[in-house]
Amino acid sequence: MSRVRLRNHMGWTVRSSTPSGMGALSTAGTNNLRQGGAVEASEEALMGVKSIRRPEPRVVIGISGSAGSGKTTFAEYVAKEFNLKLVSAGKIFREIAARKNLSLEELSKQALQLPEIDFEVERRILEEAREGNVVVEGHLAAWTVSSFADLLIYFDAPLETRVRRIAQREGRPVEVVLIETTRRELFEAVRYRRVYNIDITDHSIFHVRLDTSIASKEEIKAFLKTLIEKTIKSTESLDCNVHK
Repeated sequence: MSRVRLRNHMGWTVRSSTPSGMGALSTAGTNNLRQGGAVEASEEALMGVKSIRRPEPRVVIGISGSAGSGKTTFAEYVAKEFNLKLVSAGKIFREIAARKNLSLEELSKQALQLPEIDFEVERRILEEAREGNVVVEGHLAAWTVSSFADLLIYFDAPLETRVRRIAQREGRPVEVVLIETTRRELFEAVRYRRVYNIDITDHSIFHVRLDTSIASKEEIKAFLKTLIEKTIKSTESLDCNVHK
């Protein structure tokens, strides 16, 4: 597989198999991403298009990532910037936990034995996503919509960075958050493999993977804005061709 490589001055590593028309990402808004780090995109992905099983002519963006990576913050930004509906798997999971009067950790443990909990989350995500013009956000969200999504993005950061962010956000000791985060991520990895046979450490389905620890929030937003503008333009072009 041949590769197209771009560089950025921040050492910000982005490895991607981007949707049609987005390989270069060389417009003014992303010129600063071409020195120092790397963007990799397969030429097959640059020339290809997603299956027409997706909701047409509406865009579907799947955002996943580890806890504390910033995925929710950036999903909210994308939804607001492009006037898309935000569908949060975490919000759905919290609603189920509240309904059952359980903590998130207790519900995660229960979900190991009761796959219908995850099935309810998946069903509700799919119902919303198939309407189109949505950003679907959550740990497993991208896998849920992967068969018809126009763009899949994974956000990550080193564990110590993520734990520090969570501790600061929630006003709790770093040591406690580290234990809870490590334990929760272990439970989730086991649960997703058992229920869906999905390895959440395998990020090969994603078009773009971003390490949010080595770029500012504004730099990431600028990159996302250009990326999604190109995604929407590509989607609209495909829809015009399909309906001619």
